[in-house]
Amino acid sequence: MSQTPKSVWAILLVVLVFPGAVFAQPTGALPAAETTRFLHAGMTAARHQLRSGIFRASGNWTEAHDSGEVIKSSWEVYCAFDYDSDAFRFDQELQLPLALPEGVRPGKVPIRLATVKTKVAFSTDGAVYWCDDESGMVELWGDSFETNPRLKVFDVRSVGLLGVFSFGNRVSVDEICDIRSRLKVRDVTQHSGVQRILYEAVESKVLIALSIDESEGFTPIRTEIRDLAEVGSNPTFEQAEVVEDDSVTWKLIDGVQVPESMQLVAGTDRRELAFEWESVNKPIPDELFQKEGLGLPGETFVIDHRLGRGIVIGRLDGKPTAFSNEPPLSANRSRTWIGSAIIGLLLTIGLAGWIILKPNSGRSSG
Repeated sequence: MSQTPKSVWAILLVVLVFPGAVFAQPTGALPAAETTRFLHAGMTAARHQLRSGIFRASGNWTEAHDSGEVIKSSWEVYCAFDYDSDAFRFDQELQLPLALPEGVRPGKVPIRLATVKTKVAFSTDGAVYWCDDESGMVELWGDSFETNPRLKVFDVRSVGLLGVFSFGNRVSVDEICDIRSRLKVRDVTQHSGVQRILYEAVESKVLIALSIDESEGFTPIRTEIRDLAEVGSNPTFEQAEVVEDDSVTWKLIDGVQVPESMQLVAGTDRRELAFEWESVNKPIPDELFQKEGLGLPGETFVIDHRLGRGIVIGRLDGKPTAFSNEPPLSANRSRTWIGSAIIGLLLTIGLAGWIILKPNSGRSSG
């Protein structure tokens, strides 16, 4: 009688003890997938512990200009947020290239930089926006507001999952984890308490290695992105070309892990910030999300776009604007005044026409 191979007994044991494992997914894929879901859930829950806060951050924004010159700009950020109240404030000072003189081609003259200051606040009332390089007025917006691409706004809870080219919107950690969950997971490895998920984006032919420190509040501490396009079939992570390498450090404040520093590198493009936290999970004054709390001079004009077109409604200090000696009009009163002016103009034109066309009663006959 022939002896049953040991490998067969091993398979039978797995089927008896874990009947769903063999038929659900290939052996080895299920643990990686389950671990990835666990780590995603842990990151999301841990980041959601940060409900409100105020921080300042300073660093550099480095990228290649159209001329080929690499520009390193200073980058300053002030941010206040209260997620339970759906309130978010983001101020930025960023050096941007000045427009070239007319007729001058890129690369012919050195690039000159100018600091552009921008402030934006979102609340349930809409958006408040100001930029010294645009209208210079405080702008009130409703749902139609779109952030200027020059404003590199971001959700601080997503730091560690953001890449070099991820700035300019407030993508959440939930949205990023949802996108990552759709990628193929090659494997999950552990070293010294740090879990590393290796994703494969099949269509774009890249590998993404995300390192998560589970013991320190599921903090994402490093992301490496490697290109598979120029290597042979089924290459290892080490064989693929490095296209981006990002790292984040964290600190514990009042029981919550918050970013301390961020360095994202993709070729000549770099994003670097050091964070200084003023408040973590403490009450935030409502004024910070209103036009009066932007810290601008009282003589700054206010323009309201919420009625579909811009209407100057006064100054921040409530004093009359240069357009009128009367107190600033509200948006509704502005509409009433404009309507009355149009009616008065029509009546004047009609009266003038009647005077011109009416019969001349003093003209003699014959």
